[in-house]
Amino acid sequence: MTATNFINITPLEDINLCDDLIALFHEYEHHHAQGQVLENGVKGGVENRDLKDSTDLCILWEESERIKTIKKYQEELRKQGIKYGHKYKIIQSLKIDFTDSFNIQFYKPKGGYKSWHFERNHNTQGRAFAFMTYLNDVPKGGTEFYYQGTTTQAKKGDTMIFPAEWTHTHKSQISKEHEKYIATGWLELKKDNETDGTENVF
Repeated sequence: MTATNFINITPLEDINLCDDLIALFHEYEHHHAQGQVLENGVKGGVENRDLKDSTDLCILWEESERIKTIKKYQEELRKQGIKYGHKYKIIQSLKIDFTDSFNIQFYKPKGGYKSWHFERNHNTQGRAFAFMTYLNDVPKGGTEFYYQGTTTQAKKGDTMIFPAEWTHTHKSQISKEHEKYIATGWLELKKDNETDGTENVF
């Protein structure tokens, strides 16, 4: 059996969507917030620029009904999810869908998610997978995965799907010279009584 790190990276079919998401980020500047980190015992998150120095825009997926860019991005992610499910067929039996929202994040030079972290804790137990799309090219500004011993490259349009568990502990590769934009969010396990008839991501 061939070894795998369960990190799947494929480019968006429409790379212009990256520019549209960046434009959306700036259009809703009045909703920007300092990035937060998960902390045990704290519901939501806490601000700590030593751990995460970012400006975030949280977007509800329900806004896709009126904002075409959000709808197109979700459609692209569903295509990515199908590819992931074809690669790891056993997960096709799971009921997986998007969480309620996703984030567009901006990192100024020397900014980033600087601390090792993973995407699930006691407040976010439903999260099964994370996704991340690099919205611009950032030399030496990718993502380091601790246990996999690998660093991805921040190439515009490249989209990752990976498990949200501690096995995929990661952090930003910090660029001292370049700005960085990403879109990121989560896929969660759904119970039978939580399904709303939408198509399973995988």
